[in-house]
Amino acid sequence: MTIDFDSIIAPKLGARESISWNRNGIIASIADEGVETSLLVCTDGQEWVLTKPTLFAPKSILQPPTTSFVTPHRAFCHVEWSPSGSDLAIIDTLGSLYIYSQYTTLSPITCLRKPPSEELTTPIDLNAIVGFTWVAPEKPVILTNPGLKAGGNEKSKQKLSDVKDFPTGQTSQLLGYSGISVTYGVSQGLHLGPRIPQGFAACMGVTRSQVLKLWTQNGPSQPYNLVSLSLNQLHSDDIISHASFAGTKDHKMLLACYSPAGAVYLYRIEVEWSKDEEPKLQATRLLKETLMPQSGAPARLTDLKLFSIRSNQVSSETEAEMVCVFTDTKGATTNRYELQSHTPDLNSTFYSLGTNDSSASSTTTHKTHIISLVETTTSNQIVNIGSQVFDSIFFAAHEDGTLNFRYRGNVSSSTKGTPFNMFSDAGYAFTPLPKGTEKPDYICVSPTCASYVYKTADGLKLRIIDNKIPDADLTVAQMIDSAFVLSLRHSVSCISAVCNDDVMMVMRREIQRVSKLAPALETQFPLLLLAESHKAINFSLDLKKDHQMDKIMINPSLQRLLTMQTVIGTRHGWTRNVASRLSWCFLNLRLVSFSLTFTLRAIGQQKPGVTPNHAMRIHYLMSLSGLKRWCLDFAVYLCQELLAASNEGPSYFQKQHVALPMVMARSSRMLLMYSWRGIRSLDTILMQKPGTESQEAGLASQRQRELSHFTPISMTFFEQLFNVIDAHTKQVAETVEDRLGLEQQLLFQGIIPQQFLPLAKRCVDEFDKFRKTTDLSPLYFYNVSWLGLDEHYDGRPAPTAALAPYRNVTSTGLQVDCLRKFIIERQEGSVLRVCQRCAGTSVFVDSSDGKQFSGTHWTFAFQRNCWCGGMWIPEGLSV
Repeated sequence: MTIDFDSIIAPKLGARESISWNRNGIIASIADEGVETSLLVCTDGQEWVLTKPTLFAPKSILQPPTTSFVTPHRAFCHVEWSPSGSDLAIIDTLGSLYIYSQYTTLSPITCLRKPPSEELTTPIDLNAIVGFTWVAPEKPVILTNPGLKAGGNEKSKQKLSDVKDFPTGQTSQLLGYSGISVTYGVSQGLHLGPRIPQGFAACMGVTRSQVLKLWTQNGPSQPYNLVSLSLNQLHSDDIISHASFAGTKDHKMLLACYSPAGAVYLYRIEVEWSKDEEPKLQATRLLKETLMPQSGAPARLTDLKLFSIRSNQVSSETEAEMVCVFTDTKGATTNRYELQSHTPDLNSTFYSLGTNDSSASSTTTHKTHIISLVETTTSNQIVNIGSQVFDSIFFAAHEDGTLNFRYRGNVSSSTKGTPFNMFSDAGYAFTPLPKGTEKPDYICVSPTCASYVYKTADGLKLRIIDNKIPDADLTVAQMIDSAFVLSLRHSVSCISAVCNDDVMMVMRREIQRVSKLAPALETQFPLLLLAESHKAINFSLDLKKDHQMDKIMINPSLQRLLTMQTVIGTRHGWTRNVASRLSWCFLNLRLVSFSLTFTLRAIGQQKPGVTPNHAMRIHYLMSLSGLKRWCLDFAVYLCQELLAASNEGPSYFQKQHVALPMVMARSSRMLLMYSWRGIRSLDTILMQKPGTESQEAGLASQRQRELSHFTPISMTFFEQLFNVIDAHTKQVAETVEDRLGLEQQLLFQGIIPQQFLPLAKRCVDEFDKFRKTTDLSPLYFYNVSWLGLDEHYDGRPAPTAALAPYRNVTSTGLQVDCLRKFIIERQEGSVLRVCQRCAGTSVFVDSSDGKQFSGTHWTFAFQRNCWCGGMWIPEGLSV
């Protein structure tokens, strides 16, 4: 057999992505020493940077080929994270696949697959993988529809720097000032591609010689097994350079392959799964055609991608979209095609008469065509193309650092407004790199499309999307457009459950820009962002009476909204404004409620006939001490506010506060009362002393009872006060039309609305009555600064170390665990972890794999992420 080496050795092959950014925010990249990881961290409350790379997989795992015929260089060439973000596929230049897994950044790295010895024997690079994809798990897909903007008056056309009459007060007044309104929507998406059994994981690849490979994992932490299928007999013109996969609505995969001779092959892949046996692969060739630029200019294909169809704007016969990039010395030509399939008039046997397939079936009941749509030419080289958000956004990255985006999702049929969806709809774009800057050979776009990274000789570089509208030209309408788009993109990241730190970075930049151009909007624009973000994700603070408690306590979208409010209100030195402290308090209340629920169920639901596990009971009780203390101290903090209001008079209620708004707002009050009842239930359980209780369990129970006993204010008074507030706020809510406006004033601004002033005075009266019968001198000296809710605590000086900021340090210099709320004491085998977002510190006791964490402890829910949503990283990780 004669092999044409000119057709084998292509200048650029597929599956050569040197950087991969997963949904959790970890960036994997190929470096000289192996595969490294990095991620975004906040260093001082305001600045975000990439951490220094950490070696994930050393190059020493590469083994040279065992043949002496030809010994091509073996090196890493492709990295790609799994949909869950835990497993990383690493491919070398000779087609060997390595899969490594890490549950948390503090857990050990586990190798789930190494290539067997037969994969290391290859005479040439015909085994090189030129197309690779992870198979997405079968689960519901929620997609955001484009928002619709309508209205606008003459005031909205004014330049931001010229406006002198901006309204103050509630956020809705700013929209009323401009006459602009907006609506958002979501839709249910179908799972595209093969259905994978519960607990399975899988990935696919195809080699230069058209051998299809399927690696499957039959359960978490299990090794990956390989199943192969030859798509065609080995001929010189069948050697391919690029390949790409896309899932279809009929739960199959389409595979497009391209050979250097200019032929494109299209296959339909079916997978038959079995829990007991290895899966079975079946491939059907759909077509083989010559594919070249319409312009006829000599060029070579440098990139090929297939994209699934989720849009309602394409024909029902369209199965996928294919984009090809052809490159020559003058620039790049991009061709976009649709792959359409329809039932032929003739018998399917007619179409298979001229085929010569042996392993891949040629029988088909449909005829597939490639329909050319658009061809664009640019003098700027394209380094890579791809998609994000379930293939709904296509991007093309250029060597000068600019990116082109195209929306591929559903389009609203309504004509009652102007649609918006992507950052570019509000004037955002990636500007060209400065002249003289090293040109990237690959650009990795973040899952939110708000930033990208590329590699230089100095390591990874980060770029954030900018608003290209000049400051002098920015109008009121454009400023509001940016709030709409930023809120929508934030909601997309929440719904798709991806890390959105870069979106919040863009928000903060826009807040600083607007505040500089119009100081009157320094408060109003962040409030508009908060209100629209809640609206975009369809979460209303105006909760119904029958709203379930679980939806507040464990709602991931609410957590992300509160985190956003905290981040955009935090400044240099970790100083927080009132809005940020309100959301910080809300996040703590969610943590307390969740931990109490978990612990009460574990302690209270003792199975009959089962010997009580005293050691576990002690563990549960001790882990809850700090959170119970937080809840009690917050009640003390509330009483200190009432004491200040009693001494200062009515003028006190004209200021911004934290404690009073938190107990008046319906959602936070539900959490607070729920936590209070949980503490009461816990005390009731502790009063029931079993006869077999050990001495250690007794000491743990005594510690819990002492927390309640030694608080400066009696728990009975707290309950009476909460009952008064709850009854009155319900009465006010029933008589007010704009209840949402009241809730936003309380939780966004910390302002007590006019309708709630009588309640605030009633609370002070109740407190004054209590003062007459109770010695409150301890209240004056009781220190609650460790809660992080007062401005004096947030005004501490900026840290000197790069990543040693927010440490929950008490006035005595003791360090507090931000998760468990206890004083940190170094123990043998324990390590400290730091949140990359809020920089809170916590103890990570388990040094083994996080999946092996024993028991059903409530802290297991926070093994990977901080309770604010940020990712835990090792304390010593440098930036």
